[in-house]
Order: sequence, then C-alpha cells, then structure tokens
Amino acid sequence: MGDQHDNDQSLAEAHELLGLWRSAKDSLSDDVVNRLGALVTDGLDLFDRINRADLGRMIPVLRALLDNGDLERMAGLVRLIGSAQDALSDDVVARLGTLVSEGLMLVERLLQTGVGDAVLGALAEARAEQAERPHARGGIGGLWEVLKTPEVQEALRFFALFSAHLHRRLET
Repeated sequence: MGDQHDNDQSLAEAHELLGLWRSAKDSLSDDVVNRLGALVTDGLDLFDRINRADLGRMIPVLRALLDNGDLERMAGLVRLIGSAQDALSDDVVARLGTLVSEGLMLVERLLQTGVGDAVLGALAEARAEQAERPHARGGIGGLWEVLKTPEVQEALRFFALFSAHLHRRLET
C-alpha cells in the first residue's frame, strides 16, 4: 500500500510539473523569448568588453573614490551638468544670445562715441593716482578730509543727479 501511495504522489508531482511547464510555455511568447535572448546576448557582450578592457585595474581606483566620497561628489557634479543642460532650453539660449549681442552693441557705441575711451582713461589715471597717495588714515577725520575736496563734492553731486534721473526714467 505504501508503494501505491508513493506512486500516486509521484504521479501527482509529475502532473503538477507538467502543468507548470505548460503554463511557462504558454506565457513565453516569441517577444518574451526574443527579449530574453537579447538580454543574454547583451550581458555576454558586456562581460566580454569588461574582460578586454581590463577593468580589474579600475576596481581599486573606484574603491578609493568610493571610500573618500569623491565618487558621490562626481555623481553630484554630473547631475549638476545634466540639470544645466536641461535648463538651457532653446528660449534660454536665444535670450543669452540676445544679451551678448546687445552687450557687444553697447560696447561698440561706447567706443564709437569716445565715452568708452574716456572711462577707461579716467580709470587708469585714478588707479595710478591712488597708488601714489599714502594710505588713508581712516576714521571720521580722514573721511572729512576727503569730503572737503571740491572734486569729491562734484562727483557726489553728479552721482546724485544721475541717480535721480535714472530713478525718474525707471518709474515711467
């Protein structure tokens, strides 16, 4: 009787395995089989390229980068660059191009009218004169001495007038 029970149980297990095999066969469409084949092929190709490239030498370098946190920083830098690329839409690039173009036109106008040369010359002269003068004493007394000079007063008046006119133009 024990042999009959073992045979029945073996037969039931074989029937169960046959059902499992049929289910697996039914679920494996040609598309799934093709995908699995491509996956195995790509995996073997990857292993072959790794073997040929001798990436075993790179593992200690990667380990060191991982241990000191440089690999994480590099990944962050790559994400930053990717974000910058994503942010540079066609509209942003066009705006930057317009900004550069208008900036160059402004520089050209400044140079053509002589204002640019005057500004650059005045900056050079001021820098040379500043280098020849002794260092400022500091404090309120030193500030008072500077404020007493007519040139400083004229410059302050000019910048006050300029600020007022600019403010008026920006309000309208």
